[in-house]
Amino acid sequence: MDKKDFILTNLDMIDVLSKYNISTRGKMFKCPFHGKDKHPSAKYFDKTFYCFACGKQGDLIQFVQYYFNLDFKEAMQKINQDFSLGLDMNTPIDYDKINRIKKQRMQKQLQKDNFNKEFVRYCKKRWECQDKIDEIEKEITLKNWEDKIEEKMKYRDLLLQIDDKLDYINEKIASL
Repeated sequence: MDKKDFILTNLDMIDVLSKYNISTRGKMFKCPFHGKDKHPSAKYFDKTFYCFACGKQGDLIQFVQYYFNLDFKEAMQKINQDFSLGLDMNTPIDYDKINRIKKQRMQKQLQKDNFNKEFVRYCKKRWECQDKIDEIEKEITLKNWEDKIEEKMKYRDLLLQIDDKLDYINEKIASL
């Protein structure tokens, strides 16, 4: 697999459009290659695009070429840099390095997903705890106030522990 094939295998047209802030409507976007486009006239596919107004077409590497007025090699270098693909454009592809980078990204994403799930779980616990405190407050009477206040304080302490855990999880997510 050469560098072009590697880029085309690992990126889609929507990745490129998103990266360069080109908004889409469905599979259509305003073509940046022919003056002011008032309505989306270009359509993107997985790896390619086509403009129905000006006829400009090509794969995602050619899109970057046209968009930034670059030659083929410069476009590949820009894509490599902008998407942090880790390709050394002057040497053959180091598949071991690329696989390590992919594995690191996947591990990082897995960690992030796990922290997000844990965050949601603790948010639910927090809501349940707050609901319980609200319920206890409604049940307080002159006869049971000492027991209810004690019960409420236990839930308040639990709420503080949950808030600490949510802060910790937020810090971990932000560090990834």
